[in-house]
Amino acid sequence: MPTAAASPSGPLDGDVEHRIRAWGQLRFDFENYGHLVLGGLLRFETGRPWARNSLTSILGDDPRTVGESAAFYDHYWEPLGSHRFPSSWALDLSARHEVALGEGLHAWFKVTVTNAFDRDGMTSFSTYGETAYEEGLLLDANGQPIPVIDPGTGQQATDENGYPLWQTEIVAPASFVPGTNFGKATRDSDYQDPRAYLFTVGFSWR
Repeated sequence: MPTAAASPSGPLDGDVEHRIRAWGQLRFDFENYGHLVLGGLLRFETGRPWARNSLTSILGDDPRTVGESAAFYDHYWEPLGSHRFPSSWALDLSARHEVALGEGLHAWFKVTVTNAFDRDGMTSFSTYGETAYEEGLLLDANGQPIPVIDPGTGQQATDENGYPLWQTEIVAPASFVPGTNFGKATRDSDYQDPRAYLFTVGFSWR
């Protein structure tokens, strides 16, 4: 179990290199009819980091795994943050109307629209795959390869070309094989949140 693959270094999953929040407000006063405030918030952020990884068997002959209860670990095939998910942006809009009801009592009504353009860009996807293993000859206590025995003859088995067969074992993870859903969105949360409306009514005394 390579330490660098099991515990890689690099930016964490929630790391965002650049985030922009730009907002503005425009107020209209209507004297006895209160005032109206229009607002807008532009949100932009770069994509979060990701790296190829796959569930990999802990090799039984690795002395560092003695006593481990888990049989598998997440094997990272490259440093964390080797890639970035797509960047995303959205625009939120709001309108708030407030009127005075008398004796210091004010009432207000607010409408907020998040992601006003209903942008549905992909912000993450599956980064998992499968592990292809390197195999080696299984050796006995004397360091000699162990033959595959044909149960019918009791002799060493051979392949279709007549070559002798030897028992093998997994010796190390060899390569990353992309999974069926690799690079695809598999959850609703892999996309930007859809447009939403929020209505608020409030009262205040001044």
